[in-house]
Amino acid sequence: MGFENFFENAVQCMLLISADERILRVNSAAEELLARSADTLVGQAVVDLLPEEDLQRWKILRQPDDAGAGNRFRFDLDCLRGDGRPVSVRLSLQPGPEDPGEGRSYVITLEDRSALQRMESRLEYLTHFDPLTGLANRGLFRDRLGHALAKACRQKQHLALLLLNINRFRSVNSSCGQKIGDELLKKVAARLKSCVRVTDTVARIDGGRFAILLEDLHSNEPVSPVLRKIMQVLGVHFLIEDQEFFLKFGVGIAFYPEDAEDPEALLRNAETAMCRAREEGRNWYQYYTQEMNAHARERLRLESSLHRALERGEFELYYQPKLEVASGRVVGFEALLRWNHPQCGRIGPGDFIPLLEETGLIHPVGRWVLWEACRQAVLWRRSGREALRMAVNISARQFMDREFIGLLEHALMETGMDPADLELELTESALMKASPETSRALEAIAALGVRIAIDDFGTGYASMEYLKRFPVRSLKIDRGFIGGIVDNPSDAAITLAILTLARSLELDLVAEGVESPEQLELLHSWGCGEVQGFLFAAPGPAVDFDSWSVKDWLCPTPPTLLH
Repeated sequence: MGFENFFENAVQCMLLISADERILRVNSAAEELLARSADTLVGQAVVDLLPEEDLQRWKILRQPDDAGAGNRFRFDLDCLRGDGRPVSVRLSLQPGPEDPGEGRSYVITLEDRSALQRMESRLEYLTHFDPLTGLANRGLFRDRLGHALAKACRQKQHLALLLLNINRFRSVNSSCGQKIGDELLKKVAARLKSCVRVTDTVARIDGGRFAILLEDLHSNEPVSPVLRKIMQVLGVHFLIEDQEFFLKFGVGIAFYPEDAEDPEALLRNAETAMCRAREEGRNWYQYYTQEMNAHARERLRLESSLHRALERGEFELYYQPKLEVASGRVVGFEALLRWNHPQCGRIGPGDFIPLLEETGLIHPVGRWVLWEACRQAVLWRRSGREALRMAVNISARQFMDREFIGLLEHALMETGMDPADLELELTESALMKASPETSRALEAIAALGVRIAIDDFGTGYASMEYLKRFPVRSLKIDRGFIGGIVDNPSDAAITLAILTLARSLELDLVAEGVESPEQLELLHSWGCGEVQGFLFAAPGPAVDFDSWSVKDWLCPTPPTLLH
């Protein structure tokens, strides 16, 4: 009864076949996908549905030893519908129930690949472009900036980077509503595009912040007409639902090669100039100058302090629980690095992690983080708690270090950590090169029994290809999307697309940054497996969790949201 109920009500197209490959039963999803009724399908041989070019492959894969041993296999092919049209499907085969009259049976699952491809194309667009304005998003803009700088260097040309911020944009959303704010952003984007050439790039970075990249410049003069146009088109009122809006904004400009020669420095200098323009309190623009380097001096001071922070014991690991949505149980923790500066107090990760990357200190600090996180996980395990996964963030520089696999093996052996309880979180950028070295490193990690997760999924380049080829076990949806899933249709659409993709590829999914019961309830209804965020517990030192009893490992959120 259990199998029959599952078979009939499955969303996926399913066929039950006999050992001699005759179709015994089909569900309604199969009838719809194949455009054939159950009466016409039952009794047919499976090979009658396959094109001739796929018959040999079916015969090779459908060996008695493979299927009889219970091994599941899959391959892609074009299946013939009743109306004569082929449909692209992914075919999976696995053992089914044994029938007294028919003997051993097998279940074929057909997944419509065209639907998956459409979803992948949509997700590809959403992860490169801002779905609200249609402009390039932060990830695509940084990619184009890197290519533009390389081209300008080769051809000895100039380029200009403009950063524009709408002052107090959040107050528009809070006072007039999200719908008005979205319409305003769309109109701003359209006006900005009208100010530049087709070859230039306009991007929405976040909120009310935009970036403009002007390429193929031979001097700084061509920027002046663009600035005048921006001042003119954004200085005119915006009319939205019979309401007039007058913007206050600031524009910062930095040039290559005069102000900087690499993307990070150019962005930093343009932002410094933008902040200075914003301080004017009126619609204004500001060119970067060397005098605006107070921030750079502060950065240098922090960099000097970082070199001694590890040996002085100034680093500390905080831990944030991950919960299984269905049961409310704590199933793991993410280890998060904190810096307790002796003079400045606790410094946020966003202020020192990039410095660790740039200075190469990420290697010794990363080793300490990995070892300390494993050590803490083992302590919790030995205290009688059930196995909990410990997630550790690994940067692209760490991952590409030839000694990393040896370091990982040493940390596991030295701390006694069970590899199955360790999860390494890698960003999309760490996997984008997709070189043979990348593949070998990932396979070596997986061979150790360590899980691999993609962190901040949806914010980078999001190649569907690497999800298929690499031994990735789970995806983490970036908190930037989770924060808007209740009120922002774009964030909800992206999140749902990622959830659907993960389910199709049989990947686990974690939503980070869950802060409200409404977000949790929506994620639960969509079938999200795990969550973490301030709704359950803020990151804290290990001692905060050492005293938790068994009942403390259950989510304190009302059960109505979980069942």
